[in-house]
Amino acid sequence: VMDAHAALELETHNMRVDIQKKLGQKKATDGAYTRHVKNYFDYWPVFQQTCTRNGQATLPAEPITAPRVAIFLKHESERKR
Repeated sequence: VMDAHAALELETHNMRVDIQKKLGQKKATDGAYTRHVKNYFDYWPVFQQTCTRNGQATLPAEPITAPRVAIFLKHESERKR
């Protein structure tokens, strides 16, 4: 007999597979996601240099967390393109 957690995992996995089939395997967002991740890893050391100059402790780029992403997205939204 399957426990409730395993049943929930199976159900949500099947839902995800169905959605992926409907949407198709390849999307234009694949390239954008890869680009954003690259930009994040390029930006983080620069941001950490600013933190060091301001006397703050530095943090590694990983794990990628919500606060780190928020800082990166603020940078992305304000930078000149």
